[in-house]
Amino acid sequence: MTPIFLVYTFQDAQHLRELVTALEPYRVIVHVDAKASMEDFELAVGGHGNVTFTERVQVNWGGYSQVRAIRILVREALRVAADDDYLIMLSGSDYPLRPVADLVDHLRSNQGRQYLRAFEIAKSEPKYFRQIDRTHHRDLPLLSRRTGNKALRKLRNGIIRLVDGPLSRKRVPPVPDGLVVGHGGTHFAVTAECMRSMEEAVTPEIEHYFAALFCPEEKFYQSLIMSTPFANSTPAGGFEDYVGPGNWRYANLHLIDPTLIRVFTNDDWVEVARSPMFFIRKIVSGESDGLRDRIKVERLHQE
Repeated sequence: MTPIFLVYTFQDAQHLRELVTALEPYRVIVHVDAKASMEDFELAVGGHGNVTFTERVQVNWGGYSQVRAIRILVREALRVAADDDYLIMLSGSDYPLRPVADLVDHLRSNQGRQYLRAFEIAKSEPKYFRQIDRTHHRDLPLLSRRTGNKALRKLRNGIIRLVDGPLSRKRVPPVPDGLVVGHGGTHFAVTAECMRSMEEAVTPEIEHYFAALFCPEEKFYQSLIMSTPFANSTPAGGFEDYVGPGNWRYANLHLIDPTLIRVFTNDDWVEVARSPMFFIRKIVSGESDGLRDRIKVERLHQE
């Protein structure tokens, strides 16, 4: 069993260098949003032989383009993965909280466990119903290549909210036969054998359906796995009981702040030091430098 790390990112090339260094010597496959400068990332990780960059697509938050980017990473990994290898999904703002050797030992001790948690949306609450009861338009090309401009990004997001909300006709494609729609955290760790089973289940109808949803990257594999025999190998043996909103409640290997957006800093050391999780999110260059350095020494045991 060997871990293969899949990373999607769009900014902070300097932190990507720190991340891939911490994951050495294991293979790291990286997708960089097509809106970002590829040169920055290539320069940042130059000399790291464990890194492979994939073809790129333009990614819009909350759109099916996020699933497309993740599936590009998955397909690249499946080209080289043995069935018992683990595909571990990370973002470009993640960082290890424990030595990678600890993670490898954990996965080997639990070989075949699929770290992909999800609840059934039909048994949750209106917040999640609204994400699937209408067609969403997060991948509208409108101004999408100019979203580095905060004013234009605000305008674009306002237009999308209108189209998705008051102007929405609440139409989505029908749920594909046999599919139960779930929701959970984006980041997973599953065997290549499990991932191949999920990918084989993808049809044009399934792609069309998820392309209409809001944040489908939190629903795509989370739904697909439950229609495969590997559902029994998830932490709850299938969909788990809904216990409240917030993806942090359904994290697999990550320490995530309940806000989902707060950046961790050295002020959070007590919480970070106590966490049994294998990764932390979010860590960024500058604001998190002190914390990242402390993690290196006190948790990763690196000089």
